[in-house]
Amino acid sequence: MSIINELEPNSARDALENFKVIWSNVECGISIIDAETREIVDVNPAAVSMFGGEKSEIIGKCCHKFGCPAEVNTCPIMDKNQVVDRSERIFINAKGEIIPVIKSVAKINYNNRLMLLESFTDISNFKKAEEQLSLISIAEQANRAKSDFLSRMSHEIRTPMNAIIGMVKIAETANDVERLKYCLSTIGQSSAHMLGLINDILDMSKIEAGKFELHNAALSIEDVLKKICGLTMGLAEKKGLKLHVFIDKEACVQFIGDDLRLSQVITNLVSNAIKFTPANGEITVKVRETERKQKSSVLSFSVTDTGIGITEEQKGRLFNVFEQADTSISRCFGGTGLGLAISKSIIEKMGGKIRVDSEIGKGSTFKFEIELEHAVNEESADKKADTGETREKGAPDFSDVNLLLAEDIDINCEIFEALLENTKVNIDRAENGLLAVEKFTQNPEKYNMIIMDIHMPEMDGYEATRAIRSLGTTNAKTIPVVAMTASAFREDIEKCLACGMNDHMAKPIDDAEVIKKISKYAKAAY
Repeated sequence: MSIINELEPNSARDALENFKVIWSNVECGISIIDAETREIVDVNPAAVSMFGGEKSEIIGKCCHKFGCPAEVNTCPIMDKNQVVDRSERIFINAKGEIIPVIKSVAKINYNNRLMLLESFTDISNFKKAEEQLSLISIAEQANRAKSDFLSRMSHEIRTPMNAIIGMVKIAETANDVERLKYCLSTIGQSSAHMLGLINDILDMSKIEAGKFELHNAALSIEDVLKKICGLTMGLAEKKGLKLHVFIDKEACVQFIGDDLRLSQVITNLVSNAIKFTPANGEITVKVRETERKQKSSVLSFSVTDTGIGITEEQKGRLFNVFEQADTSISRCFGGTGLGLAISKSIIEKMGGKIRVDSEIGKGSTFKFEIELEHAVNEESADKKADTGETREKGAPDFSDVNLLLAEDIDINCEIFEALLENTKVNIDRAENGLLAVEKFTQNPEKYNMIIMDIHMPEMDGYEATRAIRSLGTTNAKTIPVVAMTASAFREDIEKCLACGMNDHMAKPIDDAEVIKKISKYAKAAY
């Protein structure tokens, strides 16, 4: 049955003709449904077009099967007494595809039967445009965040650079020893800050490229916390803060994990707590075992401060890349905004999650849990070599150690020799890998150890190491070769080991690290 065709021509013929024109040409879909049987009585051409089939396929069908997604007995109008007036709904076409529509439904009477007059307008293009605008908005926000980040980075890099350059100029004219020491101390602190910035940028680059990996080995949570205290205690005391550290005795065992990355996370959290806590405040670090399994333990870490606190809105952006909780924070306290994003990635890589509880003016608590495997209860050679007892003795005596140093840059050689001057170690330099191979070949029994740079002219460190290993002599096969390079990523270390090297040291080099390696590989008394 078609209602339009049943309307009789009478004195309202003109109105009927006008209605037919509207019915046939209006762009919105219109359907008339029997309210009792829920059968579709009539549809206009726009509704047929939206449905995607023939009109004969629609007339007489239950509206629950065509167009409307509502199930039987769940009609918004008849069963739930809802009002649908210019509401955003969905329309299902003949292919089962969902089309977003603006829909209105009105009850009408026809020949003493209750009918539902439905009208619906396709808003697919509008929704697509809305999505595009949303994407544009997100992109603009990301660009603004990156722009702010670059501005912060410029400030963060230029600040220590200004200190380094300025102190060098002051030191050049300083006649007072104490003033010279102050200049050198400031240069050292600023250089360490610069190195931290560079490491953060490189870490984030690795994370975004999906190449960030962990290096698991035996670790002691107690040792990790001791090192962190050594790094941060001075900063806390300088600001008049109390730093408390608590660790469960159950957590004082050997685990398997990445101690450097775990230290990086906790150091970042403690450093932030120091930064954002006013004088006379307190910072508390706690580690406890929350679950003991047969071969592993679940450890809970928390860093609590009595600082300025974080708002709920700021929490939502706290761990985002390139963002800080508040852009004004960088102006007041400094920082790039990368630390927490990197920490989050590290913890997630370890299988945990990091979260924060905070109240404005009362401080914050950062928490995370990770599960670590138990290690064999034996101290590693590295740990034995680095005890407080590879330090109370002062400079070691390496007078019987002969090192072959393959390094092409003069200033790097000068620094290396200066750091080891008090050890009386004997150093023979080769300006590139090719010369290193030649010197070793001429007198293979002379050297106890080789320190090998990677990027050198004539022959790089990888090729030089392979050449030495291929000589076939006993000493060529067994002499310890340790890389000393600015290439410090995990794959760089693995590449060094794969070519025949024994170990790796990252530039800028640390004197304690160099001494530890010599003690270990050259079998030197220390």
